[in-house]
Amino acid sequence: MTQNNDDEFRTENKELDNSFRQKSPVQLEKTADTTITDEQPQTEALVDNLLTWLNEIPAQKPVKWEQLPDIGLYMDQVVTYVDRQLSLHSKTAEKYNVTSAMINNYIKAGLLPRANQKKYNLNHLALLTIIGALKPVLSIQELQIMLENNKTEAEVATLYSRFLQEQQAAVNETNEIVSARINQLTKTCAESDTSLQFELQQLAMDLAIDARVRILVAGQILAAVEEVNNIAKTEKPSTHEKNRRK
Repeated sequence: MTQNNDDEFRTENKELDNSFRQKSPVQLEKTADTTITDEQPQTEALVDNLLTWLNEIPAQKPVKWEQLPDIGLYMDQVVTYVDRQLSLHSKTAEKYNVTSAMINNYIKAGLLPRANQKKYNLNHLALLTIIGALKPVLSIQELQIMLENNKTEAEVATLYSRFLQEQQAAVNETNEIVSARINQLTKTCAESDTSLQFELQQLAMDLAIDARVRILVAGQILAAVEEVNNIAKTEKPSTHEKNRRK
């Protein structure tokens, strides 16, 4: 380093050091407080938005079986109707929960009966609502096992009513628990130096872990059901064997 550059470096450091020394501890503390204060409105808005959304989701529920349209709907009508049924499960307004391609694939997989002269009835609408809600957490094979014994209108009606009841109970319980937890965290963080955003991140992780374990258990239950069904099918005598025994 040359003599001139060395002198300039010392001068700059001296100016920075003097500037820092001129600020008292009180002034430095105020600077830090200002940063925190600036973040508070954003955090409060975040909490308000979360609590508002949690309070709104219980109302976002599919219609009851008796309210499903009892006239045949064409494919485009079905897509629009089912998407409205699944508003709770849409992260954005533009995202479709069910498309015509999906419906055709569900029919090929045996999850849905075929349309009657290109029209879909309330059985289709009920099953599509259930499938659309659960497809993010269950595979096609798992959905096949779950829906296997629900073919008649009475069976689908019972399944659909059970689905509505359990979903609403889960929504209400989660709303109550999470809202109370967020309010508690907001109060605790306001009385300490803990970051509310950090605590919300931990809460999200807790919920995700709980959801993942429940999904894992549901998958294991369906796998066990499939195994029992396969054993029963193997042990059940065929029509040819029944006739031979006679």
